[in-house]
Amino acid sequence: MFKRMFETATATACPEATGTAPSEHANSMDLDLSATESDSTKPGQAQPVKSTHSGPSYPDIATAASGELEAKWKWSILKDTWTDCHMFNFPSRSIHGKMRKLSSSWLTDHPWLRYSISTDALFCAPCFVFGRKDAKEKTFISTPVKDWSNLAKYVKRHELAESNHHNVTAMAEHFLDIQSENRRATYTSPDIQNELICLCAEQIQIEIVQACNDAVCFALIADESTDKSTKEQVSVCLRFVQRGSGSQQFRVREDFLGFVQASRTTGEVLAELLLTSLENHGIEVDKMRSQAYDGAANMSGKHRGVQARIRQRVPSALYVHCRAHCLNLAVMHSSKDPCIRSVMTTVQEVGFAFDYSAKRLNFFVDELAADQDAQEKLKKLKKRTKLRTLCETRWTSRADALSTFKSAYSVHALEQLQEDGDDKAGQHLASIMKFDFIIGLVVAEHVMQSTVPLSYLLQAVDCDLLEATRESQTLIRQFQNERADPNVWEALFQSAKDIAAEFEIEPSMPRLAQRQRNRANPPANDPQQYWQRALYFPFLDHLCQELSDRLIVAEERFRAQYLIPSKLNLCTDGMVDLIFAGYSVDLPQGNQSFHNEVRRWKARWQLMDENDKPSTLGETVASTNPDLYKGVYTVLTILLTMPASSATAERSFSVMRRVKTYLRSTMRTERMTGLALMHVYRDVNIDIDQVVSKFAGSKSRRLDFV
Repeated sequence: MFKRMFETATATACPEATGTAPSEHANSMDLDLSATESDSTKPGQAQPVKSTHSGPSYPDIATAASGELEAKWKWSILKDTWTDCHMFNFPSRSIHGKMRKLSSSWLTDHPWLRYSISTDALFCAPCFVFGRKDAKEKTFISTPVKDWSNLAKYVKRHELAESNHHNVTAMAEHFLDIQSENRRATYTSPDIQNELICLCAEQIQIEIVQACNDAVCFALIADESTDKSTKEQVSVCLRFVQRGSGSQQFRVREDFLGFVQASRTTGEVLAELLLTSLENHGIEVDKMRSQAYDGAANMSGKHRGVQARIRQRVPSALYVHCRAHCLNLAVMHSSKDPCIRSVMTTVQEVGFAFDYSAKRLNFFVDELAADQDAQEKLKKLKKRTKLRTLCETRWTSRADALSTFKSAYSVHALEQLQEDGDDKAGQHLASIMKFDFIIGLVVAEHVMQSTVPLSYLLQAVDCDLLEATRESQTLIRQFQNERADPNVWEALFQSAKDIAAEFEIEPSMPRLAQRQRNRANPPANDPQQYWQRALYFPFLDHLCQELSDRLIVAEERFRAQYLIPSKLNLCTDGMVDLIFAGYSVDLPQGNQSFHNEVRRWKARWQLMDENDKPSTLGETVASTNPDLYKGVYTVLTILLTMPASSATAERSFSVMRRVKTYLRSTMRTERMTGLALMHVYRDVNIDIDQVVSKFAGSKSRRLDFV
């Protein structure tokens, strides 16, 4: 069989290559070329000849490096044949006093022979590749044949029945059969890609799960969204405190674990889906101490919501309503004032008009290029060149949209569009050329901008509930101070007057009526006083009330904040009892032992200077020795683990929209999860060798990867 695989010579071979006996080969090699020998040729030196062919198609076997040969090199030596060897002028040498050269018929009749140009010698390809280098018979292997006068004898002896040449030939045939199949195994199919992607993702997930299980506790963060193929995807994220042997290794982690496809969005189905997903990944579910979702009824329901059903399994997993969503809801509800609502609607409509029309956008860009003052203002807003639209799900979009609109105030562009016959532009122009719109825009933009820092803080990974509550109280106090400060309102009203004066709009107020039911009708002496009472004060009061109701929520576990060194003077024995009652599940040492530990904790910080005491929850946990103060460390870690928002899950949906586009809408959840994990954790070094080893060992493969 091996001989048949190598017999590729055709009828184009030289005539003496067919039907020639070994003895005739010997005679054909006895060529006397002394007549063509040049005067400079010495006896025994090979004649320089002009070749009409460059040489064999296979590599020079004599130049093979010692050691294990590569599969590609073996394939080429065994498989490739020299079909036009009869066109090559072999060099002649003086052998036993006669000038001799190799006849091409030997290569044609014996396909296992390989000619080496560098040594002008013959090798046996199968024996050289698979034969033992320390074998007794070294001819054609480590000792190539150069004696053309005795070549027939060497070939006959090499092909004897008892020779190892036949066994090695069978090995070569088997190797070629395997390689022929392997060359068809490209391993580029979608199934192979999915398998490799899942293995890479699994390596990332294993590290996250191991770190989570090593922590004191963890919190579950989840949210759902619809992907490009209209399938409900649930994002599963974990929050925990990781701490190694040193305090430098302390950090709060919020890690995206993957997507899970949901068949329905009821609380029962989602709760079972989340618990099953955690168990399948190897998470110790009983360590869950908190869960954070948005305020949807299927997630936050007290009886049949996801949080209620998970608490049936883990009672100590308290529910936290995402504070970022709460801030967004507070802003939305406080914006229901007729004037503010009208401003928001107009800004949205004008933004859409310029954003989705190339013609209108060109007018806006031309106006912006001619207005240097507007350009300077927009440069401070991240060099924006177009109006921003409002988005209910993007928490800072309102402030951005209002600031951009106020800085650009595209009146001239609307005027040009109106002259060009755009009826919608005329309607928008009439809406924004009113003083009630201008004053509402200035007030709304000022108030919305004040909420942006808090929104960014709530989305931070290291933000805890104590810090979120404290900064929410700070924002409320800021609004209350501004309400009591007349200079703030005077500055806002003056800003509105400046914008109105640029377009020759006089400050005005609606006509007062005795019985007015559909709008505010406060008594006022001038427009400044009217808009302060009708717009500014109600808007601030409503927003402060919404922030207090939604963000300033007292939790039983918040009592643990009195263990922070800067607040230890408020930690009485009664407070220690309340703290122990709230965390008794995680304090097995008992109430008395916990009291003794807290006394020792107080004594420790009494020795420290007041300026050196930690004042935040994160700093306190980082400076606590878990071996000396196990109970205190456990209590503070649980409180720190409770998430302030579900922003990590929201960010994963941004990744989902980048990975699963309309061009890849048929992507399955497993592949999407793997790609999303590799995108989120692109800085993590994946062990490729481990991935290949698992891939090779998962089932029988055609190729030997290991």
